[in-house]
Amino acid sequence: MPAITGLLPDVYKAPSAFTSYVKPEVASVTYDNPNLRLTPEGGVIYDDAILTLTREGAPDPFVTRSGDNYYLTFTVGDRIEMQCSGSFLDLDNPAGRHTEQLRRTPPHGTDHSADLWAPELHSLDGRWYVYYAATHPSLGNGGHRMFVLGGPPAGEDPCRGSWEALGRVGGTPVDQWAIDGTVFALDGSLYFAYSGWPLGGAAAGSGLVQELFVARMKSPTSVDGPPVSISRPDREWEITRDADGAHGVNEGPQFLAAPDGSWKGLAYSCAGSWTPQYKMATLQYVGGDPTDSRSWRKSSGPLIAAKAAGDGVWGPGHGSFLSFGDEVVAVFHATDRPTHGWADRRARVQRVLFTSEGPFSRWPLLSSYSTFVSLDVHEHLCKVPGTPVCRTRSPCYAASKNALLILNVIVGHQAGRRTNPGPAERVKHQLLDHSGPDPTRRNRLIALLGGGEVAGGGAGGIPRHPPLLLGDRRKSP
Repeated sequence: MPAITGLLPDVYKAPSAFTSYVKPEVASVTYDNPNLRLTPEGGVIYDDAILTLTREGAPDPFVTRSGDNYYLTFTVGDRIEMQCSGSFLDLDNPAGRHTEQLRRTPPHGTDHSADLWAPELHSLDGRWYVYYAATHPSLGNGGHRMFVLGGPPAGEDPCRGSWEALGRVGGTPVDQWAIDGTVFALDGSLYFAYSGWPLGGAAAGSGLVQELFVARMKSPTSVDGPPVSISRPDREWEITRDADGAHGVNEGPQFLAAPDGSWKGLAYSCAGSWTPQYKMATLQYVGGDPTDSRSWRKSSGPLIAAKAAGDGVWGPGHGSFLSFGDEVVAVFHATDRPTHGWADRRARVQRVLFTSEGPFSRWPLLSSYSTFVSLDVHEHLCKVPGTPVCRTRSPCYAASKNALLILNVIVGHQAGRRTNPGPAERVKHQLLDHSGPDPTRRNRLIALLGGGEVAGGGAGGIPRHPPLLLGDRRKSP
């Protein structure tokens, strides 16, 4: 694995310093990847955790942050629904969400009243907008086009403001199947990207080929000029073969950029979304006109995918991205079982790293947190040579003088106050930096979602937003 500047102390960057940790007797927790390793001192390096954000299905999740609030949209089917919360980890918690939510159902029998897919919330030119795909009930899937809703001013809460239907995204081809529209900015201009069937040719109406298109926008509701195809499914890992033929899929484009701006481009999903091989890859923007396919370079392999032989999660795809200072996380859907298809696609969160070669994430590590925090895993970690003996059942941890992996810690905190433990679904794990041999074990909690480094002991010292471990971000004391 390439060295990741600024992520780990120099001593941890040499591959020879690690020993891969494989625990085959716990089938659902197998750490045979370069991102979980034991240091010679017994510390744990854990850098590709996956966290389940929603308890129920939330396909095509899109998270927007505005001020102190987070907004989650996802495919419901017959309406646009938005969940709002002051905490990223409480988006699925009724007690932590706003009591009022946006639920907008279009008039029946209109061209945007059936199969509403992948809504996205964007703040553009001082107003909130939602972009979504929809069709007329009589047309079925083949009638999908991109539509837009106009909401309240950007300074207001989109969950509580009024919304109006603004029709189809202007300037997009009226005869082209189109889904998964998104808006992004490059060099001061807005662009609209979406997935569509090819324009003309034998594949145009087959439904077997989906390409990515980009068009410059002249306003938040209209594009300026015809869209251009910038990516076709020309790699074997972008294709799903079944009795209907070869499904070449490029869909779900999302803007992605390194925190320092060294890499920028689009992440997209490929292969059949109904299969466990659904995955995410990238197109790097290499300069020039974004509506020219030569301005984009396709990755040599997936960014996020299920392991060929593993325990899930399965079919990770259709993601969006959030930046938290110098951290970037992907929010995407995936299933717990390879046979679930389109069922039970829950929203997940995973950290995205950036190396000199671009974004790096590999595969999601775990199928479920309930499995990972099971007692036998705790006890095994506590028996690793060089670590203290586990004397408590909760939390149980593996520790060294450098690192402490907490597997069971409460993050039910709101507005900076410690509260009573929440339900099991809210139990997350944190990575704490053990600062020297202090017998009181003064811990520094790396609050990736809480903003900066916070001193504390155990689960104390929590900032306003509950922290989320998606990697080891150890700093010197």
